[in-house]
Amino acid sequence: YPHYHGEWDNQAVWVPEGTPILMELLKESGYMTSAVGKMHFHPWDRDAGFDTWISAERKGNSAADTVRKDDYARFLAGAGLSRASYLNMQGSSEIYGVYDWPYDDSLHIDHFVGEEATGLANRNNEPPWFMWVSFNGPHNPWDPPARYSQPYMQKEMPEPVWKEGILSNQPYDYTDLRYNYTRRIVDLIDENPDKRDYYIKRIRAGHYGGLTFIDEQIGKIISALRETGQLENTIIIFTADHGASLGDHDLIHKGTHLERSARVPMVVWFGSNHTKGTISDYSAHVDIMPTILDMAGAPIPESLEGTSLLPVIAGEKAGADHAIIEIRRNYSRISDEYIFGVFPSTNEEVLVDRINDPFETINLAYEDSKKELADSLRNLLFSFHPAIRDAVKAGSKSNPLPLSLELGHGEQSIPARTPYIGGKGFRLVVNCESDKDISETLVTFYQGNLHGFELKSDEDGLLIGFRSFGKERIFRVASRLKAGTNKIVLDISESGRMHVKVNNRLRKRFKTPWPMPVQPGAERYFTGLWFSGKTAPPRFLPIINNTIDDGLSLTRVWMNLKVN
Repeated sequence: YPHYHGEWDNQAVWVPEGTPILMELLKESGYMTSAVGKMHFHPWDRDAGFDTWISAERKGNSAADTVRKDDYARFLAGAGLSRASYLNMQGSSEIYGVYDWPYDDSLHIDHFVGEEATGLANRNNEPPWFMWVSFNGPHNPWDPPARYSQPYMQKEMPEPVWKEGILSNQPYDYTDLRYNYTRRIVDLIDENPDKRDYYIKRIRAGHYGGLTFIDEQIGKIISALRETGQLENTIIIFTADHGASLGDHDLIHKGTHLERSARVPMVVWFGSNHTKGTISDYSAHVDIMPTILDMAGAPIPESLEGTSLLPVIAGEKAGADHAIIEIRRNYSRISDEYIFGVFPSTNEEVLVDRINDPFETINLAYEDSKKELADSLRNLLFSFHPAIRDAVKAGSKSNPLPLSLELGHGEQSIPARTPYIGGKGFRLVVNCESDKDISETLVTFYQGNLHGFELKSDEDGLLIGFRSFGKERIFRVASRLKAGTNKIVLDISESGRMHVKVNNRLRKRFKTPWPMPVQPGAERYFTGLWFSGKTAPPRFLPIINNTIDDGLSLTRVWMNLKVN
């Protein structure tokens, strides 16, 4: 578990010296070891005990991937392409990261992994061998060739488990996941709620199409084993590292203890002479290493926290009645009846009744009638790893965000104390004084580079700029701020209508593209930052581009914000 080896994130650190490594233990037992595909090692090119690694480390999810010179990068270069090609396709697609692969199938990373693994599987004159084949898909970008995704677009697929405000009674970490991963997609959905169903269906079609594409590659590997006479003497384990929400719970990707994200396939092939069947008990990733070692006849280190599943598969004993999940420094216990999880960083809990709430949408952790049940499940979780109790004690309770904010000249807000204004109206009162006519930045607000608000003054009057989902509008109010003291009052309603008063006189009414239409559950994520009497830092792109120079008119500014 991560609490043992310290690996809480991909490529973050490497396991402590002396930690048992599967591949090294297999080599000690006489196995040749090889890997094909994505490994997420640290550093990325570590051999980690493999005799051979044909590397295909990520498709092209970020600019950092374009500098990685792995085997797949060299393969692409031979075709005149690079991982930058992936990035260009993501950015130009209707839904960021959802598109049809435009090149020959053989150039796709999952095809590359399949071909290389098939080549290695063709060997039949070596000592016992172990091969780890790690496909990049169906992870985003969702990009299989069109003939794999289009059949799913033409079918009726299950509707996502979703309703308005579904995240509002869940831990803040869920909201953080929604906006932290595949952020551009949820922004697109929030901006165009009437297209939600289409966007989700297109993503799911890309996901399922990617799985079908990968199934074909696995079929080639199995065919190679059959043709070389190795299949009956080969154990095949098919599993995955995580699932994907794909619109369920208003989430797109991974990271929760819910069914869509946490449950993964576990299929084992022992040859045609073994009894076929399904086991409904629980296992976890920690069980995979001891299971492989047991199957290979290799010794199992006592320090391993997992258990070999070989006796369960053979029908000699029952499997576990629950599983433990540790992810993002959160801890959960899952059984047929309940999910119980603790989120130490915000001191939150989740209790899901899986029998009466099969879609896992209702958090019962704070129901008075469930206190005794929550206490018992919490104790079971703490008994698994007592340090979880200490982590919970060290956490801090999330406090409601304030509804008002006051800032003096040159000040900026603190995120944890900044009012949440998405979906709400507000009143902004700005006072400023100067010994000459005012031409200066008065107030700015930014939530990343996607949403923003600016109030500036120049020689012709006021400029009010809005940015919503990256789209900008600028309004001018022909009311100059004279030397002395000036007071500006901006009232914006929930529908986005704004009234502007300057020195107690109504100067303009207009319809704005605000407020931000953000789903409940995002309150602590969509706070943004307010700046009073100063321009925002360079990392925030300005809405209003003009020649105003800060400090030019020696203005003193102070502001008061009140959320409706």
